Amino acid sequence: MTARYDLEVFAGTDETVVFELVTVDQAALDVAGSTFVARLVAAGELVGEAALTPIEADRAAVLEWRIDRETTAALAERAMLAQRIAYRLDRETADGRLRTYAHGAVNATSPAGGVRARSATHDTAVRDKPTTIRLTIDVE
Repeated sequence: MTARYDLEVFAGTDETVVFELVTVDQAALDVAGSTFVARLVAAGELVGEAALTPIEADRAAVLEWRIDRETTAALAERAMLAQRIAYRLDRETADGRLRTYAHGAVNATSPAGGVRARSATHDTAVRDKPTTIRLTIDVE
């Protein structure tokens, strides 16, 4: 079953989303031979894609997805045009099987103060910690 988690990003800021993948026994998911990709889709169009490299930490396979400030600004502009924005986290195994582990809406907004995305400039991130999503995967 695919988990649904909605994300919020702020225009013109660097954002980090961390996915922690564990088994039902709370052990790190075996990800050997797998490829992970995070994708951003707006109005049915692929607007961003990033290959994620897993590391093992704290008894979890950890994937760190960095969304740069140019991308968050572009997403906020699309949101102002009332375009729906979504993401998905996919795993492709060595035998070619594709499985989506997480998906959801991406709410892209301007930071507090209502600054328009195309004119926003920020030297610091709005958040000092990444968004962390812990996914429990039922091993097949």
